[in-house]
Amino acid sequence: MYYGFALFSLLPQASSGSQSAVQAERFAIDYTFWLNLFFLGITTVLLWLRFGSQESEHGGKHHHHSKDKGILENLLFWLAILSYIWLAGGIVVSVII
Repeated sequence: MYYGFALFSLLPQASSGSQSAVQAERFAIDYTFWLNLFFLGITTVLLWLRFGSQESEHGGKHHHHSKDKGILENLLFWLAILSYIWLAGGIVVSVII
């Protein structure tokens, strides 16, 4: 998020007594790290149940019944997938940088 705001020059101005974003610690192994890993694991299990159950139900053949779903359900599903990819990308970037 920091880099997204920085790209559009929308970062708030720091007050005289606060640390700059460069001085602040960006990555630390604390409770939020473990919670992120926990929920990433839950997401993995849910995705496996979603896509893995389709394969076993149809004998290994992929049948997509997207016509059975509403447009809103498909939109929400793909927005959720996009947000998981964004989260995973943020984790990778924070570990690398």
